[in-house]
Amino acid sequence: MFPHEKACGQGPTRAPRRSAARTVARAIMLGVCAVGCMAWGGVGCVVEPGAPTSRGVPYRPAPSERAPPRGARSAPARPPDGPIATPATGAASVTTSVRVEVLPLGVVPFDGQTLPIVSPDGRFLAVQIGEAPAWPTILAAPGAAIPLAARIEIYSLAGAAPKRIEPATPLTPGLILTRACDDGGFLVEAPRPDGSRWIGRIPWTGDGV
Repeated sequence: MFPHEKACGQGPTRAPRRSAARTVARAIMLGVCAVGCMAWGGVGCVVEPGAPTSRGVPYRPAPSERAPPRGARSAPARPPDGPIATPATGAASVTTSVRVEVLPLGVVPFDGQTLPIVSPDGRFLAVQIGEAPAWPTILAAPGAAIPLAARIEIYSLAGAAPKRIEPATPLTPGLILTRACDDGGFLVEAPRPDGSRWIGRIPWTGDGV
């Protein structure tokens, strides 16, 4: 007969009490086992993210917009069937043209270095002839030689061919033609031995400086 069973004619029996130390040891063992199971389960768990949810309406390209397969040639571009802009049916168009003709007036001499100048009204022309000045003279260097072999001539362009104008008083030799002029005349320079310049004005008629 087991201790906790009740014998015939006897009162109920009590189960023996467990010691407090044994109960505490068993609770500690259960706690350690629970922590071990949690650690083992945490090491091996893998979290997989869910599939992203799409928003809006899905777009599918038209058959003409899809890229051609690799190695295939794309079809050549076609021009538009109609006009790309609205025609201005009520507007009037004007066709214009410009014709330019060059009439040679003749040939005039010059020193090959200083280009001739023409009066603003196109009636006169001034040229520099003779020996061209040296670069030290043109740059106004000190001690530069005076270009005594250089001369200036004036031509009238009023006729069919250039006509030389003979001044009443011959122009001083050694003058250099500049780029400045107006309807009344043009400017010249007279180099000096120290590098300075005298500046004068000659009328298109050639009457003095």
